[in-house]
Formats: sequence, C-alpha cells, structure tokens
Amino acid sequence: MYAFLRSRIILELVAPTIAGGTDKFACAGGIRPELVGERAVKTFGRCRFCSAGRVGGGCCYGSSITRPGLASSSVFRPGGTFVTSTDSARRIVRDLAASITTGDEVEQAARAFALEWIDSGAPLFRVRKPDLPPIHLCSYAVLFDRRRRSVLLADHVNAQAWLPPGGHVDDLEDPRATVLREVREELGIDAEFDPLCGGEPIFLSVTRTRGASSHWDVTFWFVLAGDEDTLLQRDPAEAHELRWWPIEQAVLFEHAEQFDPCWSRFLDKLRTHGHVDEPVR
Repeated sequence: MYAFLRSRIILELVAPTIAGGTDKFACAGGIRPELVGERAVKTFGRCRFCSAGRVGGGCCYGSSITRPGLASSSVFRPGGTFVTSTDSARRIVRDLAASITTGDEVEQAARAFALEWIDSGAPLFRVRKPDLPPIHLCSYAVLFDRRRRSVLLADHVNAQAWLPPGGHVDDLEDPRATVLREVREELGIDAEFDPLCGGEPIFLSVTRTRGASSHWDVTFWFVLAGDEDTLLQRDPAEAHELRWWPIEQAVLFEHAEQFDPCWSRFLDKLRTHGHVDEPVR
C-alpha cells in the first residue's frame, strides 16, 4: 500500500470501515482535508499518492507510468473534439469536481480531498489493473426513470453488490465519455444525460475497495435518462442481473452491505438536488 495511507495522519483522515466482512468498499466519510497538505509532505518528504518513495524516484509523478497503445498527447471526446494534453484532461476533471454542490459534510470533505489530489499532480487515471495508481478516477452512470421514479442497478459480478453501471476512467478520458461508454458496453444502449441534472456529476464519493489489491476510487456519479421499458442487453461478465429500484421505497435499501456504501447518501442527494418533483414532460 502506498506510503501515506500507512501513516498515522491518514488514519486520522479516513473513517472507520463499515462493519461486516462481505462488503467490498469503505466510504471515506471521515476525511479531514485540512491535514492533507504541506503537513503530510513535510512529515514524510515523499510522494503521498504512491508507494515508490520520494518524489522523482520513479514515483507516480514521473514518466514511468504509461498506458501502452495510447499517445499521451490527445484523446477523442464526444462531439468530435480532442483533449490535447494531460493538463487539459486534469483541468476537465478538476472542473467537474469543483462544479459539485455538496450535500453534506462527508461529501464536502470528499470534494476537498479530490481537489487537493487533482492539484497535487498525482496521476488520475488507472493505467494498469487492478490498482495502479492506488488512487484513481471512476464514473457511475445512474439511469433514472423520472416517470416511475426508479433507478437501475446491476448485481455486479466482482463486487458482489448492487451498483450503478460504470467503471474506471481510461487514461486522459473525459469522465462524461466514460459513463456513456460504460452504459454502451454494459447495457447495450446509447444513453443520454438526464435533461434536468445535465452532463455534470451530482455526487462525488471516495471509497476504498476491500480484499486483494485494495485501492481507492474517486467516483463521479452522473444521472442519465432512463426508461424501464428500454430493452437492455446485460453483459454477463459484468452483472448477474439488472433491476429497477423505486427510490421512494426505503425498505428495499435497508441492507446497506448489498450496495455501494455511499448509496443511501446518493439517493438523498438525488431527492434533494435531482429535481425529482419536477413535472415529467
């Protein structure tokens, strides 16, 4: 595990893990971003986002981590435009994180941590499965049927939990392109962003995966337009089952260990910031 997560300071940053041994995530609800700055750098004098040791010694700031087959100078974006540099990709990610109106203190702390991580110059995108670098970006696509007030979840094969479709953001990929790509791959449809939530994420989470190769996911949650009548093509390698869940039936979500640990907080955010009471046209 990378050095700064082994430190006493990081033990102060992260809340206790969720009780129970079957869940795959721990939600970093106890982040104290005021401690994630110069204090940590001065204490350890090393890269705080990987285990390579001191900055410049082959750590994640250097050029040793690359994604074979993808030029670092450009990436295609929806609409036919290109991100032309790593700096441009980082700017896009930062703008998305900064755009989020936080719904509670936990999300406020997560956003502060994410912005500090983005601004640190550490790598943002996973370049090697399953955990390099040990903190990287993900995007969730929450399909929301406004007329029926229901959301789509997948019984995820690897996570053994009900999760929204989504996945890791590819190297230099716009996270908005990630959710559209993942929906196409996992559900076999070309989805659109929800007309009221738009193409910006409405929620941000920082979670640690459990088990072998544990790592940290910084995840943007996007809301996409959904319809229970849409014919979906489930990818059996990704999900055992696809199911629509009514967001108002809280009893369905009582077994928190069956969902992403931030799921109930996301639903609260969707209800308060997702314009769910707006008339459906």
